[in-house]
Formats: sequence, structure tokens, C-alpha cells
Amino acid sequence: MIKFKSFNESFDQPYAFKKMPSKDGLMFKADVGDKKLIIHLSDRSEWYVGIIFSLDNADFLTGEGNAFRIFATVKKVIFDNLSFVKKFNNIQFQADNSETSRVKLYNLIGKQLAKKLGLSLKIRKQTNYTDYIIADKP
Repeated sequence: MIKFKSFNESFDQPYAFKKMPSKDGLMFKADVGDKKLIIHLSDRSEWYVGIIFSLDNADFLTGEGNAFRIFATVKKVIFDNLSFVKKFNNIQFQADNSETSRVKLYNLIGKQLAKKLGLSLKIRKQTNYTDYIIADKP
């Protein structure tokens, strides 16, 4: 079992990342060993910012990277770009319910992000996936 303190500390070691050109929103790249982590803060909608990330184009659990450092990097990208994120009415992301460890991690990250932004988190569990919506009144 992971102690809460060590869980929080594991988010203090993000991978170094750099900004990349993007047609919509902001995009960042980090090297994770010999793989590429791509983080996209999408602004395709005028109502919400979508958070999309993948390791070598795989957006499912690969078991090939340090999940905590990957999520620490995603979290840092979001927090470093709060002025961009705050332009939208809400933030949305989702997890595949078959990946139970990811769902649990997203629950924690969603709560931390909502608290940092002074917003509320709504979690909607669907049949195959779970939606996370961070907004004033989701």
C-alpha cells in the first residue's frame, strides 16, 4: 500500500519537457527512456480544455514507463499552464474502466487539480469509461 506522503512525493519528479508546435491548444514532449511522452492541452472546443497524453502514441497502460513520473509530468504541464487552462469553463478527461489503477490515479489527480484551481470535480462512471469534469458547477 502506498502511503499518502510517498504518493505526493512521487509527483515531485516529473520528466523534463519542452513545448512543441500545435494547431490547437498547447503540446509538450518529454523523453521517457527511449519513448516519447506527448501531452496535449486541446482547445478544440470553446467550452473546455481536453487533456490528452500518450507514450509512443499509446494512450492505454503500457507498463513500460514510470506511471507516477508520467502523471507528475502531465500535472506539471497543467499547473505550469494554468493561465491557458483557466480560459475555459471546464477541464475534461477520461479513463478506461478496464484500467482500474488508472481510474484510481485519475480520481486522486482530479481532486488535486480541482482543489488547486478552486473548482469542483464531478466523476461520471459510464459502462466502459469514467469521465472527469472539473468546473465551477460540473
